[in-house]
Amino acid sequence: MPKVWDRPTRKLTKRSNAKRTRRSRTASPSRSHNFVNDIEALRFHTNQYDEVHALLIYWEEDDIGLEPQVRLLSRVFREVYHFTTIRILGLPSQHCRLELQIQIRDFLRARSGPKNVLVVYHSGHGELDEDGRLIWTAYKKPKAPDTPVPELVWTNQQTPLEQSLSPVLLILDCCSSGGSIPYRPNTTNGSSLPHDTQEGPTEILAACGFETETPGKGPESFFNILIEELCSPSARN
Repeated sequence: MPKVWDRPTRKLTKRSNAKRTRRSRTASPSRSHNFVNDIEALRFHTNQYDEVHALLIYWEEDDIGLEPQVRLLSRVFREVYHFTTIRILGLPSQHCRLELQIQIRDFLRARSGPKNVLVVYHSGHGELDEDGRLIWTAYKKPKAPDTPVPELVWTNQQTPLEQSLSPVLLILDCCSSGGSIPYRPNTTNGSSLPHDTQEGPTEILAACGFETETPGKGPESFFNILIEELCSPSARN
């Protein structure tokens, strides 16, 4: 039986009427309490779910070299947590938005369901645009003066996942990842927004806040802490 979380600490779905507060669970060298709670939640398994499916995303032409990390995480999910399927997606620099849109659509079409859990992980650069949306970029600086940096608006891609029939865990390992937490404003009369009761809860594990940077590759990086916690002895009990 796959090990999945059975007690999410916050449900961020379209059925929520809470306002966005520009806060997120973060990983830090001190291993914050909230971060450890989220990892502990991921460890638990329950008969409520039949399958766990993961989509792990990185940039093919990044300036950090993250593919080995993503493949290591895939191995942990497969060998320690026994995920049902794991798909690794290297985003191309050309038509990256369209490619991610297609991959998420196909992932949801094939795997979404109330008895399945979906895990989506991203590793790369992140920043907020002028509208406060989370932007993924392949690298920080252009490779040439007249060459744009490949980028896409993650906020737009996240919406279909929030509307999935499945519970969804988003693990966002990038700067400004707290910007992925969506606004959920109240209506003027105080009642909650209309919602689709078929949607599953969405849990977001962000590497940092909405205007902060994550540590670079190394012992105190979000990724290293994540792997350490997932592979700790208690995770396998």
